[in-house]
Amino acid sequence: MSYEPIISILCPSRGRPELYRRSIASLLDNAVNPHRVEVLARLDEDDYQQYKGCPGTLVVDRPYGYAGQHLYNNQLAQLATGDWLMIWNDDALMQTPRWDELIHLAGLAHSMALLSLDNNQPREYACFPVVPRRWFELCGHLSLDCRVDTWLNAVAREAGCFVEEHGVYVFHDRADLTGNNDDEIYKARYAHPDFYSSFDEPAMVQARLIDSTLIRSAM
Repeated sequence: MSYEPIISILCPSRGRPELYRRSIASLLDNAVNPHRVEVLARLDEDDYQQYKGCPGTLVVDRPYGYAGQHLYNNQLAQLATGDWLMIWNDDALMQTPRWDELIHLAGLAHSMALLSLDNNQPREYACFPVVPRRWFELCGHLSLDCRVDTWLNAVAREAGCFVEEHGVYVFHDRADLTGNNDDEIYKARYAHPDFYSSFDEPAMVQARLIDSTLIRSAM
């Protein structure tokens, strides 16, 4: 039997256990090999009780808030065992049967690429990026800014390894896109000034250039 790499799902979540369950079910129910899909959720310690019994490995630590999204994802990436890391949201729904097999095949063709999945947002944001775990090992992080998708998008484009994967579609059931889930968790994402300011700081631009150079050297 040929080896099929594990795909690790990285999903920070807070105050949304039912959305989280629905989201993870959409992944596992549509997977060819759900036992090869590793689910890692990052929870805040004051919120853990709501998530008891939820699927996946529940990683509990102190809260960082939305401005710390990259810290959550970096922590999960450190624990992940998959060859591929998929950045996921608790308000997302996988729509494509056999999505894991399609990502595996795309990975064989593009071993160091970021796979940008089709979804109901503009492609420029690279929502739901799937990257090789090798990226994290090379750079020591996935992102240094809370806009993790956008960070990875920029790094991949600079490195010349941004790939649109049109075979896999994700429905993002977010308030500004669908009108659903307009809760306090959604509103909090805009409350911290770092959401607007840190991404374009010179130090952050330079850090992305370093990331892209490291990735390009390994291609």
